[in-house]
Amino acid sequence: MKRSFLMMLPVLLATSVLFGAPWLGGYRLSFDGYRDRPGQYYGLHLHLEPLWGSVGLDVGGATSFGLSEPSSYFEASVEIGALNVRHMLFRRPSTWRIALGGGVVTDFGTCHGYVRLDPFVFFFGEKTVKVLGLRLLDDRSWALRLLEITHYFF
Repeated sequence: MKRSFLMMLPVLLATSVLFGAPWLGGYRLSFDGYRDRPGQYYGLHLHLEPLWGSVGLDVGGATSFGLSEPSSYFEASVEIGALNVRHMLFRRPSTWRIALGGGVVTDFGTCHGYVRLDPFVFFFGEKTVKVLGLRLLDDRSWALRLLEITHYFF
């Protein structure tokens, strides 16, 4: 009995720590509009937050389904939460955040860096919704991330 208890104790401790940890990542859907391109880009990204709630990493891509040139691009970015305001803005417990970020966008022909300001980030525990994020690109162009939804699942 003692032997089986000692064998099960590490398993129980490891799973309780795993299930007690906050969400670390998930997927992100985004909708971008660029100043100099006629079509809207629809993106799908893998999102990770190794330091929960403060630093986020994204890797993914977006496509305009042939409405803009280039039709598709790849993106990698880093995001830092600059300000958190805990408030009951909605019916559910929520946090309003302001986030800063930067990254690289490439269509594997050209590569552009950008900085990003997200003034309207709403965190609901297992989901984050961003509205009207401004992106300033290194070629003196700009873009609006009209809507971004992150759903945490691991």
